[in-house]
Amino acid sequence: MDTDLRFCVLGPLQAWRGDEAIPLGPPKQRQVLARLLMAGGETVARESLIAALWPGGAPLSAHKAVHGYVGRLRRLLEPGLPPRGTSRLLVNADGGYALRAGRSDLAALGALAEQAADARRRADAGRERLLLIEALAQRRGTLLEGLDLTAWPEAGRLDVELRETFDRLTARLRELDAALVGRDVDLRYLAEIVPSWGAVTLVGPGGVGKTALSRELAARLGAGYRSVLLVELGPLPPDASLDTAAELVRTALGVERDRDGALPAVLRALRTGDVLLVLDNAEHLTGGARQVVEEIVRTVRTAHANAGESAHVVITSRVPLGTPGEQVWRVPTLATNAAVELLHGRPNVVETPVMAELVDALGGLPLAIELAGAMLRDLPAERIRDHLVRRRDLHEAFGLPWPTLDWVPDLLPGRERLLLSRLTVFPGGAGREAVREVCSHPPLTAEEIPGLLTTLAEGRLIGPDGGVRAGLRDLCAARADDLATMKDRHLAHCLVGAFNGRTSSTTDALTALSWALRPGSGPAAVQAGAELIDAGWRVFTDGEAGAEPVLAWTLRALDHPAGLPTHLCGLLNLRAGRLQMRMGRPAKARPHFDRAVTLFDLGAEGLRRRAEVLRHLVALDLTEAHPSIEVLVTSAAAEARASGDVRALTGSLPFLALAFAWLGRDEQALALVGEAEAAGRLAHPEHAAFVYLRTGRPAETLARTAALTGRGGLVGAQALLAEGWALMVQGDLPGARAALHRGEDRIRRSQTLAVLPDFQEAFAHAARLGGDLDEAWSHTLRGLRRCVEQQDVLTGTRLAFLTLDLARYDHRRAAEIAATVREVRLRTNLPAWPYPDSEVARWEHELGAVETPPSGWYPSVVSELLARLLTLALDDRPRAEPPPREVRLLQPVVLAVPAADRDGREEPDRARSA
Repeated sequence: MDTDLRFCVLGPLQAWRGDEAIPLGPPKQRQVLARLLMAGGETVARESLIAALWPGGAPLSAHKAVHGYVGRLRRLLEPGLPPRGTSRLLVNADGGYALRAGRSDLAALGALAEQAADARRRADAGRERLLLIEALAQRRGTLLEGLDLTAWPEAGRLDVELRETFDRLTARLRELDAALVGRDVDLRYLAEIVPSWGAVTLVGPGGVGKTALSRELAARLGAGYRSVLLVELGPLPPDASLDTAAELVRTALGVERDRDGALPAVLRALRTGDVLLVLDNAEHLTGGARQVVEEIVRTVRTAHANAGESAHVVITSRVPLGTPGEQVWRVPTLATNAAVELLHGRPNVVETPVMAELVDALGGLPLAIELAGAMLRDLPAERIRDHLVRRRDLHEAFGLPWPTLDWVPDLLPGRERLLLSRLTVFPGGAGREAVREVCSHPPLTAEEIPGLLTTLAEGRLIGPDGGVRAGLRDLCAARADDLATMKDRHLAHCLVGAFNGRTSSTTDALTALSWALRPGSGPAAVQAGAELIDAGWRVFTDGEAGAEPVLAWTLRALDHPAGLPTHLCGLLNLRAGRLQMRMGRPAKARPHFDRAVTLFDLGAEGLRRRAEVLRHLVALDLTEAHPSIEVLVTSAAAEARASGDVRALTGSLPFLALAFAWLGRDEQALALVGEAEAAGRLAHPEHAAFVYLRTGRPAETLARTAALTGRGGLVGAQALLAEGWALMVQGDLPGARAALHRGEDRIRRSQTLAVLPDFQEAFAHAARLGGDLDEAWSHTLRGLRRCVEQQDVLTGTRLAFLTLDLARYDHRRAAEIAATVREVRLRTNLPAWPYPDSEVARWEHELGAVETPPSGWYPSVVSELLARLLTLALDDRPRAEPPPREVRLLQPVVLAVPAADRDGREEPDRARSA
C-alpha cells in the first residue's frame, strides 16, 4: 500500500502525494475516484459506476469512457506505471475496480473519534480534548463538496451522519471546556480515601454530579495507575445477564476470557492489576448484572485488605449497593456560592435578585442548575423560579425529597416533552435518522423531529450522542404513556436495519432483544426477536457484545414458551451451534447442528441451509480428524449443488475446499474453490485465501485478503491470519507479525476462542523463522494447551509437529515426544504441514520412534495423546539455539531453518520435497 498517498473527502475531493497536490481531472473522472474511495477497498462494479455517471441513461461509449477514466487515474496515482503495466493500487476485480491504497481524512476522523472515546473511557480528559480538536480539524466542508451526489443516495446519508458526528464531537468538546465547580473538598478527600479503601461508591440523587465527580477524580488520580478505565453501565438493560455485564468490564480491562467465563477473568485481573476502574450508573441493575458489580467490590476490598495491592474501583449509583464492607461517599448538593457561580457561568445569565432566588429554589443540584440556565434563553427567570417554588412546597408538604429534576418536563412545550419521553427507549445515544424512524408516531411527525431534537440539545436535555441525560432518563420514561409502543417500534427499527444490512449499536440490539423475549411476550414478538438474532448476526458477533450474551439470548428464544416456526427454530439452532464452536465448545455445538439439519425442509432455501449446517458438521469432524471426513465433505458439496442456490455454492464450497486442503487433497480443494468462484462472489473469501495458502500460492492469498483485513470480527481476523502466513512465506516477518497481532486482537474482542490456537501456531512459526526459539516455544505451548482444552485435534496435530521440531535437539524427553508425535501423525493421517511428511518421519526415526500404533480411530485417543505431549513438553525447556543462518521456504509453505546441533555440526538440508 502506498502510504505516501492521502485523499481528502470531507470537503472538495483532493489527493496528495506527500506535499504535492495531484490534479484529478474532469468531474466524471473525479466521480469515479470518489466512488472507489468511499468503497473502502471493496470492489465497485463497472455497471454501478456507469449508472452513477449517467443517471439519465448511459451512452454507447460508457464502458470505454469508464475504462479511460480508470486508466488516467492509475497514471496519476502511479506516475511510474508502464503503459500496459499492472497497477498495485487501482486494480481490476470481479467485473469492476477497487482502490487499495492511501489514507483518507474520513478514515482519520473515524480513528480519532475512536481514540477520543477510548480516552474518555480511561478518564483521560486532556488527551480526549486534544483528539477532539484534531478530529474536528478534519472537516473542510460538506462531503465531496462540488461533486453531484444526486444519483448517490448513500453519500447523502453519509453526509447527514457526518454532520451528526461533528455536532456530537463539538458538543463533547464544549462539555470538556466547562469547569467542574464546587467540588474541591470532595476531590481532596476522595483522592485520599480511594487508595485507602480500595473501592468507593459515590451515592446521590440523579443530577447531583456523580459522573462528573468520578471522571474528574479519575483524571486527577490517573498518573498513579498503569491505566484508568471508565465503563458505562447505564446502557445495559436492568435484567442484563451476569455474562453480559462481565463481558463489558472484561473488554474494558483488555484481559483474555477464562474457560469459565468473563467474570473470573475480570476478578483475577482486579486482584493484582494496577488499574483505576470507574463503573458509572449502577443503580438500575438487578440479578446477574448487579452481582457482577457486587463481586467486583467484594474482590477488590478483600484483596486490598489482605495484600494491600489490587485495582481500585469507583462506582456511581443513586443508592448504596448493600455489599458487605461497602464504603459509601454521599455526594452533596452544591453550596450556595458554588451554585451561584455555576448558574452565572451559563450563557444568557446575568446577576439579579431573581437569580439569587432561583439558585435557592434549585437546591444546589448541578444538573438542575445547568438545565435552568439553558431554559433562561426562552423563559423568564420569574416563571422558572415560581414554578420551582411551587414544586418545592408541594414536595415538602407530602414529605418527598427535594431537590429533584421532576420539574424539568413541566416547563417544556408539549411536543418537546413527548419526544424527550420517547427518546428513553434508546439505551444510549441515538442518531437523528433512528429517532425519526422510531419516534415519529402520532402526534409527532418525521418532519418536525430534527427541529425538536435541536431544541432539546440546545436545552442540554439530551447529550452529545443524542441520548437523554442520565439524571432525566428515569423520570422521563415514567411519564411516557406510550412506552410499550415505542419499544415495539424500536424493535422493528433494529430488525428492519438488520434485514437491510444497516448496523445498529450492540446495546440497541440487546435492548430490543430484551423487550422481544421478555416473559409473557406473544409469538409475534418472540419471532421478531429470533429474526433479529439471525439477521443481525454480524452486528452481534463482530461487535462488542461478545458470543456468550448472544448465545444466552439465542437459547432463550429457542426455549420461549411462545414457540417459533420450524424453519426459524432451525436457523437459531444453527446460530447456537456456531456460537458454541466459536467459544471452543465443540461437544455443545454438535447437538444444535444435529437438531438444525432435521428442521429444514427440502425446498431450495431448506437445502441451502442444510448445506450450511453440513459445512459446520464438517468443521467439527475436521477438528476431531474424523476418518470419514472426506465422505462428509463430498456429501456436503453435493447438498450445496442440489439446492440450486448460488449462495449455497459461494457460501459452503470454499470452506469444504479448505477441509480438503487441510487433508492434503490439493487438487480437490482447488477444484471446489474454482467451482465456487465461477458461481459468483464468494461469501467467505477468507476460506479461499487459506486454500491458496495451503496449496503454496501466497500471492493469491494476499490478493483475496486485501479487501477483508479491515473487517471486524471473525472474518477480518481470519483474513489477517491468512495474510500473516502469506507474508511469512514471502519473508516479510515484521509484516507477518503485525497482521497476526491485529487479527488476534479482533479474535479476543469477539470471543472467538476456538481460533486462538491457530494464531499461536502462526506466531510460533514467525518466531522460529526469526530465530527467537524461546518465543516460539512459548507460543507453541500456549497453543497446544488451548488445543487440549478445546479438543482441537487438527490444529493440535500441526502444533505437535512444531513441538517435535523445537524439542528434538536437547529436550531431555525428546524421544518420548517423538514417539507421541508419531502416534498422533499415524492415527490422524494428517499432512505434516507446513513441514514435508518425509522430514517429520526422519526426525522421528532419528529419535528412535519407529513403532506403528494399533489401527482404529477413537474420538478421545488423539486428544489424550496431545495432553500427554503437553505434559512431556512442559517437563523441560529446550535450549535456545543460535540464530538461523538461512530461511528456507519449503513445500508447500514453510519448514524450518538450519540450526547447529550440540556438536556444532549443521543438520542435513531441510528443504527436501515431501
